[in-house]
Amino acid sequence: MEPIFEKTEEQRRRAEAFAARVASLCAALEPYSGEVDTGGPELLLRSFRRRTEDFFRENRRFTLAVAGRVKAGKSTFLNTLLFGGREVLPKGLTPKTAVLTRMEYAEEAALTARFLTRAEWEELCRLAGSGMDTPQVQAAQETAARASRFGTPLEECFAEGTRRIPLGGTDGLEPLLNDYVGEGGRFAPAVNSLTLGLPLDSLRDLAVVDTPGLNDPVLSRTEQTRRCLETCDAIFFLSRCGSFLDRSDLDLLTAQLPQKGAAELVLAATQFDSALIDMLPGYPDLESAARELRRALQEHAARSVGAAMKKLRRAGCPEPVTAALERCRRPIFLSSLAEDLAHRPARERGEQERLLLRLLEEPEREELVRIGNFEEARAAFFRVAAEKDDLLRRRAGQLTAAARSELGMLLERLRADVLEKRKRLLEEEAAIGERQRELSAHLVRVRADVDEAFAEYLAPLEQAQLDVFCELDRLGEDWAQLESREGVESVPRVRTESAAQPLRPWTWGRRRTIYTSEQRTYAFLDPADARRNLEQLWLLSSQLQAAAFLLFTDTSRLQNRLMEAAAKNFPLQSPARQPERLRSVLRSALSRLPVKERPQPVRLLPEFSLPKEAAVRDAPGRAALREAAQNAARKIVGERRRAAGQAACRLREQAAEAAGAFSAALCGSLLRERDALGAQ
Repeated sequence: MEPIFEKTEEQRRRAEAFAARVASLCAALEPYSGEVDTGGPELLLRSFRRRTEDFFRENRRFTLAVAGRVKAGKSTFLNTLLFGGREVLPKGLTPKTAVLTRMEYAEEAALTARFLTRAEWEELCRLAGSGMDTPQVQAAQETAARASRFGTPLEECFAEGTRRIPLGGTDGLEPLLNDYVGEGGRFAPAVNSLTLGLPLDSLRDLAVVDTPGLNDPVLSRTEQTRRCLETCDAIFFLSRCGSFLDRSDLDLLTAQLPQKGAAELVLAATQFDSALIDMLPGYPDLESAARELRRALQEHAARSVGAAMKKLRRAGCPEPVTAALERCRRPIFLSSLAEDLAHRPARERGEQERLLLRLLEEPEREELVRIGNFEEARAAFFRVAAEKDDLLRRRAGQLTAAARSELGMLLERLRADVLEKRKRLLEEEAAIGERQRELSAHLVRVRADVDEAFAEYLAPLEQAQLDVFCELDRLGEDWAQLESREGVESVPRVRTESAAQPLRPWTWGRRRTIYTSEQRTYAFLDPADARRNLEQLWLLSSQLQAAAFLLFTDTSRLQNRLMEAAAKNFPLQSPARQPERLRSVLRSALSRLPVKERPQPVRLLPEFSLPKEAAVRDAPGRAALREAAQNAARKIVGERRRAAGQAACRLREQAAEAAGAFSAALCGSLLRERDALGAQ
């Protein structure tokens, strides 16, 4: 037989030419990616390149994958098929813990583990700390927790990258595998993929892959699983009899696996013993129950797969894809547990196995062999292995043809979408333009009526502001005046006179001092009066501003005008006219308007440069105090004028915001429709 490499050289050149054509097509479509969905050809190109690069590489082995959902019994199936029932591959793995395990022939048995890189582990930790509630995030959190709990030597794994462990054989392999891919394995959280080289003749020129699920928290492991399914040559798809070909299984089997390029699909219904136990009470013996169960499952497979194939054909799916599904209409019914029991001595049976025998009413060894049905599984396995050259040759011929057919289907769908969209847009263009004009006119009318209502509300504002300014000036003049006070003081006087007496010579020459006082009035100014005047001016001016703007806290008339605007512009059945909604819109919009302002307390009076003494009597001092009081009054009035101006400006801004908010809320449906039309 001519070597496969020589047979596929022409297909290689065709594949390269096809890939180049699709690449140029993707480049031509890229400018239009915002108008229509042009991602299909790009995905097709990436998938086709992966498949062809893998298929045409040197020393490529025929790859057979075992796929299925969690707990479908993939590892148990391979243990029974390849290792005579010995638990070499760990069982009970989940997508959170299992990694892709590849088994291939090797002269010397060895285990090769490829660890995650530091970047991949950091990405897993970021995912675990993202706080999202998704299966991937939960899986990442559990993986990180297991690494901490089991003491996974992450730094050692990052530095080593890949570890190869020579094996003496398959005996005692299970503890080692559990350590690297098992749920409680010390190294398992850091393992990306694992390759098991075994000196088994059944694996010569053949690689068998045990695939985990596709919701792994490590993106590189998920991508590796997808690429394996995409580049494998044959797939044994396992589905539990208890939930045989349910929606998830059927979607994976008919909508994902064939398009990945597998030339051969074998459907196996596993855990036949569990389903048989449920049926047994309704039948006279084990054989009749098994026969009826096979018939029911067979009909279900033929019906489900047949319907899926018809659907794929109607969608224009390439023939190689539907042809690969044909064998799945006749599934293989398997029980790994029954097969293992048929070849295991009674003394080596565990409690679970003895319980199964009791539930099956102690079947004979031949009955267990028929229930296990691994002769048919081995026949299918060895048939695929024997036909690998033909399957590879068929894949080589189908790679480009199937991709070309898929591309034609994608382009035809794209062309139909573009034509339909163009037709629809042309038909809608006039209607959209007319509707946009109607909406714009409606929005203008509503905004004009709302603005008119707010203009009426703000009409007294300018006069109120002028009144405040005038009254502030008057108050400032009045309270800046200081009244002079009169005070009385006693002025002491001292005089000296003779104290001599005429007849008393010893008193001659003596003098005495006489002390007297004089009451005198004077005028003065008290700085305390100035401060009290300024405090009163501050308080009165604050009350004046609050009173001036009190008018605008009453929005009852404004509300009535706004409700009239709603009634004028919207029909009674319109959502904008619904009482509860209209009241809510009014409350929300008018909440932006000011409430009654309270006078600011006296303690907020600014500091002014006033004399500290109790009274100022001298003329220059009195003039200075009067000037200081007038300056302080002018400062207070100036601050109050600025505050009143700012309050008026703020009121106008708040009214504009309220008008805009009310118009936007009232016209919400109109605005959304206008935006949607603009987006079209």
